[in-house]
Amino acid sequence: MWNSDTKIFFKENLNLKKKELLDKLLFEISIPKIGIAIVFDNNDYSDYPNPLWRNQGLHLNIKLDDFEYESPDHLLDIMESKKFSNLIWISNRICRGDLIQFAWVISHEFQHFVQDRICHTVSLVNWFMIEWISNNPITIEEPKKSLSIPYEFDAEIAAYKMAIQFFGKPEAERYIRSPRNDNNLITLLKYDLTQPYDVVAETVQFLNKYKNQIEDYVKKASNPYVRSFNVKNALHNLRKCLDTLEM
Repeated sequence: MWNSDTKIFFKENLNLKKKELLDKLLFEISIPKIGIAIVFDNNDYSDYPNPLWRNQGLHLNIKLDDFEYESPDHLLDIMESKKFSNLIWISNRICRGDLIQFAWVISHEFQHFVQDRICHTVSLVNWFMIEWISNNPITIEEPKKSLSIPYEFDAEIAAYKMAIQFFGKPEAERYIRSPRNDNNLITLLKYDLTQPYDVVAETVQFLNKYKNQIEDYVKKASNPYVRSFNVKNALHNLRKCLDTLEM
């Protein structure tokens, strides 16, 4: 259970250039040989009831999280098989898009896998933070977008570095400035890529900064998922991860 050989499911047939790029990406990322299901889909699910499947891509820890039961049949089959501990899903529009976007999104989602392997609590906190930061009544110093969340910023740094490696810095910067990204990635250009980014420590700092606001938001929420979030427990578990990493 959970440890079948890593398998790629090509629902969408990739062209030769993308397959060659994918091989290079998987080599650079050093993806584990067991427990990972990687799906290149032939659908975008833009109107799907579960908004998770409307994204460009997705990483799920199937083993540690509850299954996303409201999922397309072929993805639910993978989850319910319990053959793979993790699922990395890439939407059709990314499969059919240009090479740099293809590499960027894959690198981003694989970085979420890496983060989760370092500290699963970081992933759990992120699901809450995405919900929290998109809520209109809250006020924060940072822009109210996903890149302000350490988990997402770290994944974008990883994607940026991979884009530079395969396409060169000028092309990576052009991608960041592209109108399709709607200025969401511009912050990356100000970051010194030679500096390490500690996603666990940064998440602790972010939660501490807004701890009171988060607790107040949770207390007033009607959404059961939001109500179940405990910021003190999250901070405790994140610090345990930090202690383990420092040993």
